[in-house]
This record gives sequence, C-alpha cells and structure tokens, in this order.
Amino acid sequence: MAKTRFTAAQVSKYPAPTHEGPDRLEYRDEDCPGLVLRVTRRGTRTYFVRYGRRTEKIGRVGQITVSEARSIARVIVSDLIKGVDRKAKKFTFADAVNEYRVNHIEARKLKSAKNLLSYLNRHFIPSLSSKLLSEIVASDIDKVTDALLRSGKCSEANHAFTTIRGLFNFCKQRGLISSAPTDGKRQPAKHSTRERVLTEDELTRVWKATGRLGPFDILARLILLTGARRSEISQASWTEFDPRKKALTIPWSRTKNGRPHPIPLSKPALDLLNLLKRRSFSSSPYLFPSGGDKHPTISGFSRGMRSIRNRSGVSDFSYHDLRRTTASVLLEQGTSPVVIQRILNHSYGPISGVTATYARGNLFPDMRKALDKFGSYIESLDQSANPKPLQTQFRIAPALLT
Repeated sequence: MAKTRFTAAQVSKYPAPTHEGPDRLEYRDEDCPGLVLRVTRRGTRTYFVRYGRRTEKIGRVGQITVSEARSIARVIVSDLIKGVDRKAKKFTFADAVNEYRVNHIEARKLKSAKNLLSYLNRHFIPSLSSKLLSEIVASDIDKVTDALLRSGKCSEANHAFTTIRGLFNFCKQRGLISSAPTDGKRQPAKHSTRERVLTEDELTRVWKATGRLGPFDILARLILLTGARRSEISQASWTEFDPRKKALTIPWSRTKNGRPHPIPLSKPALDLLNLLKRRSFSSSPYLFPSGGDKHPTISGFSRGMRSIRNRSGVSDFSYHDLRRTTASVLLEQGTSPVVIQRILNHSYGPISGVTATYARGNLFPDMRKALDKFGSYIESLDQSANPKPLQTQFRIAPALLT
C-alpha cells in the first residue's frame, strides 16, 4: 500500500488498477494515520479508516473534502483506541448538529452557515435535541414543517426541510445512520417564483415615503438605485465605496455567485452615501453600523419594511421586490437584458471563462448609463406630484425575476 500525502488535486489523480492487476489499489495518507483512499478498477475513489483489523467507510471523493475525511478519520481512530463500539455509539440529535457544524458547515466555510444553524436551532433543536438520531422518524420532521405551513410560512418550511435533509444526508455519509427520515420526501410547500413588481404609482409612493431618510429608508432607496441585494448594501463597508470612481464594489466574499461586483453610482445614490458619511459619528467601517455588540451591521429589516409599507400605503412588497422593480423599469427604458443581468450580478449562463470576464469589464459604461437614466427618473418622482410616466406598465422578463 503506497503512502503519500493527500491533497484535493492529488486524490483524483492516483492511478486506478489495470485489467491485469488487482481489483483495487489503496493509498495511505501521511498526515493522518489510518486514513486510506481506495481506488477501484472503475475509478471509484472512496475514503476508509483502517485500524488494526477494523475497516470503516467514510465517504467518496467529491462528497467530502480531504480535510473532512481527516477530521472524521481522527474521530474514528480515537474511538477505536478507546475501545468505543462504533455501532453501539449513541448519537443524539444535538450531537449530530454539533458534528455537522464542525465537520461540514465550518470546515467548508459555507456562506449560508448563519442561516443553516438558525433553522436547526429555531425549528428542530427545541423538540429533538435529546432524542437519539436513530429514533427520529419522518413524523418528527413533519410536525415542524406542518406547523410552519399552518402559520403561512411556506418558504420558511421549505428552507427548514432542506436544512434538516442536508444534516441527515451528512449523517448517512459518515455512517451514523443507515437511512434518514427525510429519504424520499420532497419540500413541503410548492415552490413558486415571486413576481411582485411595483406599479409606477406604488413606486412613487414608496419613494416619497422613504423621504425622511432613516436608515431603512436609505437602505430601500439604495437597493432601488443600484439593483443590489439587501445584504450587499446593508453589510457594505466604506472601503468598498470609491467616490472618485463613483462606484461601490461588492467583494466576491459577499456576492451570491462568488464574483466581485462593481456597481456604478448615479447622482441620487452618491447623495445618499455622502449623507450616510456625514451622519457617521462612530469609528465603524460599515455604511449601516448596528450600534450594538452582537451584530456589526443593522438588523430588524422586517420592522423597517413594515414602517415603509405603513407610511407609503403600499402592501405586500419586500426589499427584493424593489430590486426586481429596478430591473423592470430598466427593461422598460430600453436597457439590454445582458446589461440588466450584469447590474443584478446574475451568472452569464453559456458565456464563461475569458469571454465572460471581457463582457463584465466592457459592460460597465453601459451599466453606468442605464443606472444614471434610472436615477434621473427616480429623482423626478420627488420633483413632481405627477412624474412623467413610462410608456407601459412595468413588466419584467421571467429570466430576470430572481
């Protein structure tokens, strides 16, 4: 058995057995005693732990990373050294959540870490914390999702289900359970794409209602003027704002697609950022500091949105609907869908590699032209009780809805 140091690139390159040789080859990791990679003649690559006469499967290459395999192997070897009967080891749901947090969420540095842990802690820990993992059944999951559906929280029910399904799949891969209560189950609520776009009258009322320029008013206006996601604006720092270039650049670590996203700023957007800068009395690096110790940036978005709805008289709209409305108005104003996708920082689909990089760079002047035109239109909502209407009611192509 060859001994070598496993790396993410190397584990996919170790040779498979030839037809004349054995059915499988095994490689041992230098950095983690007991960790073995088995490669079959068909090219299947699977991590195992081998300690003495005991062999225990961990998972396949691609399903788990090298670092995750090492972490799991060390736990298994430790159990075997202590004489722990792995088959009889009792894992509670709380134990499983902790292992999922350490060896999956934190090990992979998932952007969704906060949300995943929130769903588990709010919806499942209260009722399942001390229950043995092997004793949890489908009805335990249904009780949680059914309660959310009854209260009208369909999206929350789907997110909660997806989170718990991910946890149980993780547990199956690590041999903690042989089957999961989520096996064969679908999301509890039918998924439908939200298509809410504000009418011109609603947009006028919302813009005027946010004229008192509180923190959430400015946040809503900046989402409209930039087409950015709520978190991209609410968590923005002053280092991302370049007044000379009149741009706000969202770093790759805070974008949905993992790419840095420069946004050209129109005059009204610049005015709002300069107002925030003048109001900033703290040493916080953020545009919207929280003023507390728990979170560095503002929270309470639902409360802020309720206030805007009440003052404007416009119901049933969200921060994301403002972003969708921006895209709709841009389309009405004749902006190319490709430019709108770039403003929204959507992926390019079939355009990739050097071509996509070239397109992103060369579309910036078109993005600026489009957002400047949109900014002028938005300013007209403040200047007249009857702003010049667009030719038609706002509509948006389905591909631009998300």
